[in-house]
Amino acid sequence: MCSQLNLNSPANGEPCIYHWPMGNEKVDGALEIIEAIKWVCEDFPEMRLAIDNCILANCDIKSYESMRTVCERFNRVIDSLRQMVCIFSFIFFYICFCFNHQAIPTFI
Repeated sequence: MCSQLNLNSPANGEPCIYHWPMGNEKVDGALEIIEAIKWVCEDFPEMRLAIDNCILANCDIKSYESMRTVCERFNRVIDSLRQMVCIFSFIFFYICFCFNHQAIPTFI
């Protein structure tokens, strides 16, 4: 039976889908997932500590359950990051609107 592991994209693109078991290259496939997660830290360095200590700590790259947990935790972090970006974008828009119009918009 083939199971899926999904990694959400921080850029709001399609998720990366990995199939488990990963054949003879199980370790290589799991390491690819780990490397993809670490690569996100290059663009979001403030996430590195949380990812290293909370998501990747005690990860067993040969275990489907362990890798599934890693992917689920990573996806929750990415979903939270997307929500924060939306909130900050709205706040930025609101401040710019108020500054330019010197009044509070009626939709708030």
